[in-house]
Amino acid sequence: MTEDSPIFIVGMPRSGTTLMQASLAAHPQIAISPQTHFLSYWVPHHPTTEPQNERDFERFWTEFVDSPQFRDLGLDADTLHGRLLAGGVPTFKTVFSTLLREHARRCGKPRWGEQTPAHRCYVGQLLDWYPNARIIYMLRDPRAVVASLLDAPWTSAAPEFHAMHWRESIQALLRWECDERLYRVHYEALLIDPESVLRKVCAFLGEPFDPTVLTRCEASATTRVSHGKWSRGHLSDALGPLRTDCLAKWQLRLTPNQVAIVEYLTRKGMLRYGYELSSEGPGALLWSTLMLNRLWTRVKRQSDRLRGQTAHPIDPPPRVSDQARPTEVARQTDEDTSEARQRRLLGP
Repeated sequence: MTEDSPIFIVGMPRSGTTLMQASLAAHPQIAISPQTHFLSYWVPHHPTTEPQNERDFERFWTEFVDSPQFRDLGLDADTLHGRLLAGGVPTFKTVFSTLLREHARRCGKPRWGEQTPAHRCYVGQLLDWYPNARIIYMLRDPRAVVASLLDAPWTSAAPEFHAMHWRESIQALLRWECDERLYRVHYEALLIDPESVLRKVCAFLGEPFDPTVLTRCEASATTRVSHGKWSRGHLSDALGPLRTDCLAKWQLRLTPNQVAIVEYLTRKGMLRYGYELSSEGPGALLWSTLMLNRLWTRVKRQSDRLRGQTAHPIDPPPRVSDQARPTEVARQTDEDTSEARQRRLLGP
């Protein structure tokens, strides 16, 4: 494969995307950049920006190069700015492509790619921009994902919040799963038999397997350390020896009710992808009852408001079918003509 076939690693946070990035970045032909959040943050937060407009582009570029995501790439902003303008009228696609190509050039590798978990929601956009792209979709047990996210300092402490996001990520996966440009990797399988999984991944990417992918690459697995100790620990886990004992940690981290809630919300996806349910505990019933009560309260409130606005309901006009409409119109016209004739005869 050539640099015209970029590689994108997506999935839920804490599903092994950093581990896959570190592994592939160790390949002598592949450079996987740190997270850019380009499609999930930068483009949506500039909905009125048109890069073709010089003023819009300069405003966007100034803001972007001052971000942690750009600094993590280790690129020179002025050099990159010159390359973008030399390539013609810039677009969001050319900005994104140039960023990743320059990162790969800095690493001395021909194949370029990127890892942003949230880009799982933009698989269609990536394949539209790069028809020959290869998407690696990381999948992990939702209970383990939720347990890990509950420990993160940068996100919600509500298990149902993460469980709902996992369910939405499965919907995105199902939409593209039959596309030969997407390859699903189970995090659990990667930990249990990394060589076998990475051989299949390399075959999917059209690259020869290289044993260096098993050692992983620290320099290319750069991640933000804005969350201090937690972030450094996350990176250390991704680069350290692979351990399968972490697969069952969620059983100690989650309460029975939390497990039941997660399984209640992700049941269909779990069963489809081989994750066995462990409980049907009271938490699921409690959570679902609470949600139904909230929904009923909202519906009742809206109903009361509407009833107050329409204290004297007005009967709708009788409905006339399309077939009867010409006859009805003709009859009404005849009546109007007759009434006008009578007025003329009677006078004012």
